[in-house]
Amino acid sequence: MSRKDEIKKMWADVFGDSKEYVDMYFDRVYRDCDAMTLCTDGHVVSSLLLQPYAMTFHGHPTSASYIAGAATRRNMRGRGLMSALMADALDTSRARGDIITCLIPASGYLYRYYSRFGFATVALTDVMRYTSLHAFAPTEEESAGEFTPVDDLFDERVSNAVAAFERELPQATVLHSRRDYLNILDDLSLDGGLCAAVTDAVGDVAAIGWARPAPDGSGVIRVDEILYRTDAARLAVLRIMRAKWPDTPFAILAPVTSGGRCKPTKRGMARIVNAGKALGLIASDNPGLRLTLRVTDPLMPVNDGVYRLADGECIQSTDTEPEPKHLDFDIDIITLAELIFSSPEAGSITGLPAQRLRMALMLD
Repeated sequence: MSRKDEIKKMWADVFGDSKEYVDMYFDRVYRDCDAMTLCTDGHVVSSLLLQPYAMTFHGHPTSASYIAGAATRRNMRGRGLMSALMADALDTSRARGDIITCLIPASGYLYRYYSRFGFATVALTDVMRYTSLHAFAPTEEESAGEFTPVDDLFDERVSNAVAAFERELPQATVLHSRRDYLNILDDLSLDGGLCAAVTDAVGDVAAIGWARPAPDGSGVIRVDEILYRTDAARLAVLRIMRAKWPDTPFAILAPVTSGGRCKPTKRGMARIVNAGKALGLIASDNPGLRLTLRVTDPLMPVNDGVYRLADGECIQSTDTEPEPKHLDFDIDIITLAELIFSSPEAGSITGLPAQRLRMALMLD
């Protein structure tokens, strides 16, 4: 049995996903180069996928890794295998040049588990709820005929528009390639979901959204993401979804951009693997910023140190340099993530510029 087949079998045993989903995932999404494993007697007993993603952060292109399918065979648990594999994955992510490694815990109790490895719960969402009677009608300023539904969602114009929308977002955003986009469509079709897009009067893609029946069996339609140019285009996509599900409540997952409309819902976690690079990008985007931070990281001591941000640069002090006379922050790696992925409003108070982390459509 190949390594891929062993990992696939373990997924089916551990996660309980449908055969159709597992087959799709390992046919379309899985890549052997992303797989990290531990073996006993020549057989895989613990594995995860460390998937590379591009991302934007404070106006700069950078990269992140996403951990999917972290699993250990049931009869091999409690031996520290996943702890060893996770530490290796974080080191590999840093070596790739990433600033963060991120994941979406499969269950609520796992948020505490992953915090042991320095992951912070910084990907949040607001849930905007609409009754089955809400029609998403055009506003007075909008004509319902302004937008035309896209018939061919596999057209490269649509995936190109997704990439353009994501790169223009003001948040720290995990980006999706065309390959990712096509995999999202496959995943959606297995759940009886819908991807809808509209073009404007000149034929440009103006909005695109993804929706599916909520996996909790509540009968609610969950709108996972909508990317759009204008509110009118957003409403046009929602009307297409309403036509498919005419008498059903909607729950729209809206990434939190500031304080949130209500108490935000946990969406995912991120672990800073290169504090110097992350702080350097913040400094580059804010050349007038002057801060001194001491960061401690028990699991990745390479992040330990004093960081001085000034004149658009970030310099990490060596162990031989004298103790700084003034520290603006003396924090651990989790607190650093909570600060830099907080709201811009919070950043204006602390003095450390912040951006929310936008992490959607991750096939969780």
